[in-house]
Amino acid sequence: WSGGGVREEKVQDVLRRSVKQVVNLVLQNQGVHAVEWGDVDVLVAECGTRVLKTVLQEMRRLRSDPSYFEQGTPMGSEVLEWLQETNLHSYTPIFVHHHLDSLEYVAGLEKANLLQLFDEHEELYPRSGRKGAMGGELAKLQKAHRKLLCK
Repeated sequence: WSGGGVREEKVQDVLRRSVKQVVNLVLQNQGVHAVEWGDVDVLVAECGTRVLKTVLQEMRRLRSDPSYFEQGTPMGSEVLEWLQETNLHSYTPIFVHHHLDSLEYVAGLEKANLLQLFDEHEELYPRSGRKGAMGGELAKLQKAHRKLLCK
């Protein structure tokens, strides 16, 4: 925040406040007089709910971003490298979504888990479906998993 021109003291001040207090501050800073909108408590509660919903959505979006996965998780880059090396890079969004951020976790997956990952991959990148895939994508995923278990 400090790089964006906001002083650290201001950030700490906002962090000490309740959501209601922050929403009131935002409204004041934007020149909105809450009393003109009717019941101030209802307005502030509605704004607070919307802000919280937006923040949670953004946090989920960031956690699903491969760059966060790579930089924000201790072993995420190791998993991404393994996906590249095994030519399974198209599985990246699925691994990120499921927070499979360590090869230890990936090695611990069971057959049912692999089938679920494959099915999700097929939804993103439709090909032949499970029946016709035994010689293709599913087999490639299972083979890479077996090799990982042997390491």
